[in-house]
Amino acid sequence: MTTRDQPASATDAALFRLPPPPYYGDKYDTKIVTVSPGQNAVADFFLYTDVPVPGRIVGFLLDDVNIETDPNFIYYGEKRGIPYTPVGIRDYTGRLITTVHSDANGIFEVLLPSTYTRNVPTPSGVAPGMYLVVGNDPGDPGRPNIRYNPNYQTLTMVFDVWPGKTTYADVALFPITAFVGRPGAQFSRPPLCQTTGAPEIGSVNPVYVTLTGNRLIFIRGRNFGAHPGTVTLNGRAIPVLAWRDTFILTYVPRSFAAGPAQMVITSSAGIPSTLGITIHVLVPGIYDPPIVNATTRTTIQAAIDRAAPGSLIIINPGVYYESPILYKNVKLQGMGAWVTRLEGRFFASYRQQWETRLAAITFDGPQEIPRGQVITVVAEDGAFGPAFTTQIDGLTITGARGEEGGGIVANAYCRYLEISNNVILSNGGGFGGAIMIGRPYAGDNQNDGVHIHHNRILNNGGISLAGGVGIFTGADGYEFDHNEVCGNYSAEYGGGLSHFGLSDGGRIHHNKFLFNASFDEGAGIFVGGEQPIPPATLSPGSGAVDIYNNLVQGNLANDDGGGIRLLRAGTHRINIYNNIITNNVSTDLGGGIALDDASNVVIVNNTVAKNITTATAEDSDGRPHGAGLVSEANSAAFQASLPPGAPTFSNPVLFNNIFWDNRAGWYDQTLNNGRGGIAGIGAPADPNPVNVIDLEVFGTPTPEVLSPRYCSLSQPYGVPVPTNIVGVNPSFVMPYDTTVTAVAFNMEPDFKTVKIITVEPQLQGDYHLKPNSPVIDRGTTTLVVNGDIYNAPTTDFDDQPRPRGAGVDIGADEAR
Repeated sequence: MTTRDQPASATDAALFRLPPPPYYGDKYDTKIVTVSPGQNAVADFFLYTDVPVPGRIVGFLLDDVNIETDPNFIYYGEKRGIPYTPVGIRDYTGRLITTVHSDANGIFEVLLPSTYTRNVPTPSGVAPGMYLVVGNDPGDPGRPNIRYNPNYQTLTMVFDVWPGKTTYADVALFPITAFVGRPGAQFSRPPLCQTTGAPEIGSVNPVYVTLTGNRLIFIRGRNFGAHPGTVTLNGRAIPVLAWRDTFILTYVPRSFAAGPAQMVITSSAGIPSTLGITIHVLVPGIYDPPIVNATTRTTIQAAIDRAAPGSLIIINPGVYYESPILYKNVKLQGMGAWVTRLEGRFFASYRQQWETRLAAITFDGPQEIPRGQVITVVAEDGAFGPAFTTQIDGLTITGARGEEGGGIVANAYCRYLEISNNVILSNGGGFGGAIMIGRPYAGDNQNDGVHIHHNRILNNGGISLAGGVGIFTGADGYEFDHNEVCGNYSAEYGGGLSHFGLSDGGRIHHNKFLFNASFDEGAGIFVGGEQPIPPATLSPGSGAVDIYNNLVQGNLANDDGGGIRLLRAGTHRINIYNNIITNNVSTDLGGGIALDDASNVVIVNNTVAKNITTATAEDSDGRPHGAGLVSEANSAAFQASLPPGAPTFSNPVLFNNIFWDNRAGWYDQTLNNGRGGIAGIGAPADPNPVNVIDLEVFGTPTPEVLSPRYCSLSQPYGVPVPTNIVGVNPSFVMPYDTTVTAVAFNMEPDFKTVKIITVEPQLQGDYHLKPNSPVIDRGTTTLVVNGDIYNAPTTDFDDQPRPRGAGVDIGADEAR
């Protein structure tokens, strides 16, 4: 160390335009330091190396909406980390450089080359390395990541890396799965979504038969049972030649009617398969579409391109890494979900080819088509119709991380599109992870007559408006039936199914909605009109909808309507009947059903039991509220549109319903050794009694009540009605209680995460009536309200005739 001569005068000082370098002499081997009394002198030597010093990224892969509820983890009370998930590091072209994995807490770390560029016009003179950090990276087609997490979206972010510096990366992913907890387990898990004992068809060969050819059909799967059941086509039993638990040999009689026929297998125990397949019975002159084959070598897209309208495209077994565009009136027929798989997670690797193909196709409706979905359906006006329906059948559709939709996106003019017998699994999108019919706020999408049936829609997610399935304005006359909708998640409305916008004459029936979740409203089923613009005006409403013969169980909404939510339905008729709505959770109002701005609703012969509210939603008042059925006060705009003297709330016609043991809880920080929990729902160690509130009207200027008739109620409600049964257990075959946990967010205590805890995250319980139930024969076949006649349904939840005895039974089940 030494000292340096200073300028002799002010004139000399003016010659020093920049501070002199901190070195002495020209060899740069001696450094100048400033010595101050009482202080140490620090001499830092900056060494130049041919290979730049690496940089470091330390990141946190986190769940953007769920809180860690396990106190054993370092982020307890904060957003939960996503464990053991791949994080891809890629260059600006998308080329993979390396892959690291998050640890049990969601933390990852990587060293990277920092720079190859110096002497650029920046204060340091160094240009940093720029990297794409891909949270939950799927890998590349030749090297897929085996730890790719199907329960989360994929997110790509850009981070800079400087020599010798650490960059901190916050990579927040949206979940596409509704997680449930298990007692004593560290990690939440997706529900299993398996119906115990239900037959499952895996593969079928062949999927079409001709008039003169071989008519034998080989079926492989599981849970067929040791004893023969039945195989039906369009409801007609066909001969069974061999029956094993995993194999069936059957035969299509030559007298069978020509056309596509829905196959269903029913076990000897009477349990039908959710997932079937379409068998095409070809007869010249009646139903004889040209056959086009697709293989993994020739691609599905090539088969669509060369097929004539009216063709049947047979998709042979294999894994197809492509995202076909269906723009002709043809049928895509897989050979079963186990063997015919469309995998969309590598869309980024062929995006340019997909965009080139799309640009060459002429279609009507919105011309800007979102990217990333597995199957895109576009059409010219009039190209699709009812005589020969465009169909997607017999496939597994998985892996998409789309901009707007995930598994299947139907743009516009896709009239009578049929989506059937598919496993639609682990897809993510903006407005519907599994299926997106039309677009929100785009006017009439002209998708009338769409039919979605016999699918298993599992663990898909959407960021806005819909989780599993989104049906948007202009799908008049749609039908959604015989589907299993399980484990789907929405960051807004409709975890399972969202009917959003004006679509008249929709039918939602014979489905199972299990363990779906929504960050906002309507975890199981959401039916509502579009948000009006400006908000203070009147929404066009939802259109008329029938919701019947559904099992809605174990769904969780982080606001209103754990099972079914009606919002801005308007004056359109909504019929809700023959549904079993049980063990659902709402963190605000209506664990079973919640109504808002819906003035023409009929609720008849439903079983609404064992639902929960927790009073933990961010906009909750913190007090317990109705857990069975809640109706809210009308908005000012909607009330102004009604006749003078109309009710100030959604006042449904209510008869023949069971409302039993719906528990209204609240958050109590003193529970669970100070960690907090839900009081009033019968949780272990809770000193508070169980608090039951079956029915409530909320938010009206003056207190109001609903008007149940011929109903089974847990406790007295409103004006006593002689036809109601009050305080008498309806006697179900096997009810069960729901257990939940609740944890407050450390950064914002008013925000709390509620999670369902279950030993086995699959369908359980049985809410059919025992033979000695007190509600048997206590209902009515008709009810007159304000001069209008309302009839009870003539069949029950199981499609068995009603009534069976001296009168109609109360609830969804007509006891046998």
